[in-house]
Parts: sequence; structure tokens; C-alpha cells
Amino acid sequence: MNIVQFAHKYKMMNYPHDHTLMKRVYFTDVSTSVLVWSEDDFLVELYFMHPNCVIERHSHPFENLVIHYSGELIGTREGSTKPPVIMKDHGAIGNPLAPNHWHEFKTGESGCVLYNISRWSNIEEKESATVRYIGNPLGPVHKKFLDTFSK
Repeated sequence: MNIVQFAHKYKMMNYPHDHTLMKRVYFTDVSTSVLVWSEDDFLVELYFMHPNCVIERHSHPFENLVIHYSGELIGTREGSTKPPVIMKDHGAIGNPLAPNHWHEFKTGESGCVLYNISRWSNIEEKESATVRYIGNPLGPVHKKFLDTFSK
């Protein structure tokens, strides 16, 4: 199963949550998230993105895509020559982003709620996208949070 097929399956299952995964809240200066589902090499994380925030260019060491839940998300990505993509339709599934490819985005006036789906080549490394983040931290709160994982 590829990541797009998994996203459709997860959506058709009505976005299930495994409460045993929801042990830690991940946070930055612009978002709050929690892990909600794990299946084989896939991990799903529920994100609450703050209103009118900018997430600068960064990448992650896994393939990922998002399922838009509510609000507005406007983004660009490595390799795209198209204008920024605007996601505001409930249940819209984004295009996959390859491991280590950069992306950047901003949110609208009401913020954004989304499911981030990641696919891991090594399931032992599965972790929050907030932690497995390659780029400048999203502010002092995110930097301090990341420092707790490097000790």
C-alpha cells in the first residue's frame, strides 16, 4: 500500500484514534500535535496550527502528506513550479512529499487542523514530525522543545 492509498483508507475509517499513542503533546511556537494512529510503516499525527502563522522552509526524513480537516493551509514545495496550493476543503488529501524534500506553508485567519501522515523506511524511528524536523526551529519554544530530545 502506498501513502496515498493509506490516506484514503484512514479517511474511510473515519479518522480513528488509538488513545494509547496519545501520551505526549508535541508543540512549537505555531502548532500543537499528538500522535493518533500507527499502522505498519505509517504514522498519523493530528496537528492544530495556529492562526496566521508561517512555517519556514524545512524537511523531514520520511515520506509524508496531509489530510486537511479544517481552516486554511497555503503551501509550496520542492520541485513544484505551480503557484502555492491552498487547502481549505474538509477531507482534501495532499500530494505526497518525498523524504528530505523541503516544503513551507502558512495558515489563514482561523488556523488549520490537519492529519499529517508519514511513511517510515525504518519503523523503529517513527516519531512526531515536530521532533523529526530538519530546518531552523519554529521559534524559541520549538528550539527548547527540540533540545529536550537531543540530550
